[in-house]
Amino acid sequence: MPRKAKRPKRPKRPIDARGEALARVVVDAPLDPLARMVLGDHLQGLGERLGDWVALAAGLEADPANARLRAASVAFVDEHRDALFGDGAELLAGAWIGWRGGFIDELRLQPYPGATRTTARVAALLAHPSCRFVRTIALGAFPAPKPIIAAIAAAAPPLLERFVALDTPTSSGDPPSIDAIAALPTLRQLGLRDVAITVAMPQITTLVVSARGPFARYLAAGKCPNLEELVVEDFALAPKALATIVGKLPHLKRLRLLGERNLRARLVALRPHLPRLALLDVSHTPFTDGDAALLADHGDLELVAIRTDATAAPPGLRAATVTRPSAVALQQAVANDPELTSWLPQRLAAGGRDAIALIPGVGVALYNLGTRVTLDGREAVALPVLEAALTFPVASLHTFAWANAALAHERLYHFDEAERIGREGLLRAPLEPNFFAIVIDALRRSDRLDQALALVPRAFGALDRPEASRHSAGAAACCLLDCLFTLAQAGRHREVLAAAKKYPAAMKPDAYPVVAMSHVALGHLAKARAAMKRGEGAGAVKHHAHAVLALAAPTWDRASVLAEIAELHRLRYPELHWLGADPNLAAIRDELSSARA
Repeated sequence: MPRKAKRPKRPKRPIDARGEALARVVVDAPLDPLARMVLGDHLQGLGERLGDWVALAAGLEADPANARLRAASVAFVDEHRDALFGDGAELLAGAWIGWRGGFIDELRLQPYPGATRTTARVAALLAHPSCRFVRTIALGAFPAPKPIIAAIAAAAPPLLERFVALDTPTSSGDPPSIDAIAALPTLRQLGLRDVAITVAMPQITTLVVSARGPFARYLAAGKCPNLEELVVEDFALAPKALATIVGKLPHLKRLRLLGERNLRARLVALRPHLPRLALLDVSHTPFTDGDAALLADHGDLELVAIRTDATAAPPGLRAATVTRPSAVALQQAVANDPELTSWLPQRLAAGGRDAIALIPGVGVALYNLGTRVTLDGREAVALPVLEAALTFPVASLHTFAWANAALAHERLYHFDEAERIGREGLLRAPLEPNFFAIVIDALRRSDRLDQALALVPRAFGALDRPEASRHSAGAAACCLLDCLFTLAQAGRHREVLAAAKKYPAAMKPDAYPVVAMSHVALGHLAKARAAMKRGEGAGAVKHHAHAVLALAAPTWDRASVLAEIAELHRLRYPELHWLGADPNLAAIRDELSSARA
């Protein structure tokens, strides 16, 4: 069954004069929640869905720990995406959006499958009322980034202060120029990789750059005279060149040299400039105790030396973080860091996602880290990293990060969080069976069977379009199984049998015991036994079906049936909540109630 028909679009109507006046108040006080709420109330009075969303967002920001409200907010965005994003709604397939008071605060755009009219859609989204207060834009490696960059520059968002380009961990060919955006007077922070830039940026205070790009010559020309923080990764600059760059930055307070080589010579060259630095970060470099001794006379300096060869900082520094074991290659350390001791997770833990928001392509490293730790069976440790990865999408990962984060929550029985993230996945991949499996499972196992049932038709629509799935081949089987469980628990057994017949390719061993139990409920004992023969390779669910089949026989042994139920408890059967309500088990209802108590 295809997705439900969309509601007709409301006629597009510009915000009236009062709305424009209220919008100017928000621009003048961008962090004031009251100004946004007043504008939202006005839009709600005009009958605009954006006003309804501002009201819902205000409730969510007042109660951020309310996971069900967070999931409901995602469902609202899904249902009203056309009203909230206009002609830019299709961009959601590759985007992440950070909201503030019901308006887009951070917009991270990535290429996505089947993209059409991308530049026009970006322009439309930037012109939409929901996006007029955006403060951060990150642009991935689109096949044709130049017109998109031009569209962003032409829109000139009045609050845009942070820009990341190109937001990818790999080289993307001919670097496009971002001069038009760099000239925007509101910009304060930039994260750059694989782009060209020539215009001076006296307004910039923070710059993150990698070796991929012509940034050394640019910085040495003094084009960023008011820079206060510079982060360079694998820059491989000659010591004299690095000293020249720092000498052109009279206001520089924080310098991070990540993954540098020949660090000793660079520190010697930098010594005249060290007294004015408040922080020096030399993580993932060959930093030794001998190098640390060079800093002994700089008591006002904070030193960060994560994963280096140094054993301790020199005494007298304002603050210091020095950790081992050494790992010179930053990317290698990230790929092999099961204990989360490398620079990236440490920065995330210490400063939150804002501390790494300017690093192009950081989502891949976060995804790899979180997934590695999850595979080790430490979901609770992995979750902060996986959750952060969701907010830094990268085109090459499609929607895998959402699946891994949701499944980690599911394994920890955080069903409300699993539902929220699964719904976020559906925003981006509305035909992905894996996300329907996650959301339906979460709803059913948290006693919201009616909501799970409401999603089953859409899930079947996804199974009708197997070519749309980018996840594992088992995603369709998981989706079908969760749909079968949901229908069976609702007593809709004929629909269970019809679905099993319609999607034979998605029928795996665990599905056949569910079919068998539906046959029992309909009085088809011979067909139930035949289904069980195909389901003997199933997991815990087969014990449920064995108990049901035993109780359906003319005579049955209570002890053997209760042994099957005990096995379900031992195996932590995900459907334990169903046992007490399953009519097929009515004959042992008292024992089930005692066991649950």
